[in-house]
Amino acid sequence: TLFRSSLTLARVNDDVVIRYSTSSADPKTGDWEEYDPARPLTIDSDTHTFYAYVTDPAHRQDDSEVRTFSYEILEVEDISAIRAHKTGTPVMLQGTVSHAYPLGDDSLGCYVQDATGGILVVGELPVLAAGDTLTAAGILTEAGGRLVLTDLMTAEKGAAGEAPAGTAMSAGDLGSAEKAGAAAGTLVSVADLNVDAVSTDEDGLVTVKLSGADGGKVTALLDGARGAAEDFSVILNDTVTATGIVDASGSGWCLRLLSPAGLAKTAD
Repeated sequence: TLFRSSLTLARVNDDVVIRYSTSSADPKTGDWEEYDPARPLTIDSDTHTFYAYVTDPAHRQDDSEVRTFSYEILEVEDISAIRAHKTGTPVMLQGTVSHAYPLGDDSLGCYVQDATGGILVVGELPVLAAGDTLTAAGILTEAGGRLVLTDLMTAEKGAAGEAPAGTAMSAGDLGSAEKAGAAAGTLVSVADLNVDAVSTDEDGLVTVKLSGADGGKVTALLDGARGAAEDFSVILNDTVTATGIVDASGSGWCLRLLSPAGLAKTAD
């Protein structure tokens, strides 16, 4: 799988040449040409197969066997389309970085979103600011119920832009599989929530239980590498606005806080 449209072939020494064809696996037929190391091969179709072997013009050694190579060119897809693929699929995205990276432990990854959705990207990434453009190719995987782009083939920082503003949602919206699913992986903001309970597990994951005036229930999670319960500026029964990433948690949806500031007090 390629995210670029050119290939460079390498030979073991200068006494041999590489011959290649795009139409035949038989060296006696087809459009075989000698490969020029100064001119990488251009692959210009969605899936391209070519054949190559090594030969010695002086006939001091036998020709190698013909090797067959098939490549698929990755093209940028909407993130909503990427999320619909089966896990294990190689994909390529381009989107806006939702938050600074790294933010806490770099193994937590970085959320990227476009106009259709968002997704967590985990791997070797450049330093990023919220609003930066990121183009990344990798393998769609699932971890803890979340869809994640991992095994990155490339991750390139593009132009800086405006940081995403959290889309307004209600507690009831997050309780709706349809509405939460449509916002999966994106930054949202939920106002008028009551802080019902706060707990921390043995791994440092902070869970905040919240309820909305519409009767909806929200679970907000803060990874221990991004903060602790005592870092919140809110207490039980405060009215708050919660800002974070909509993501899967178990069989439902949660709000993943990016920092303790993701819970902002609006009333006692």
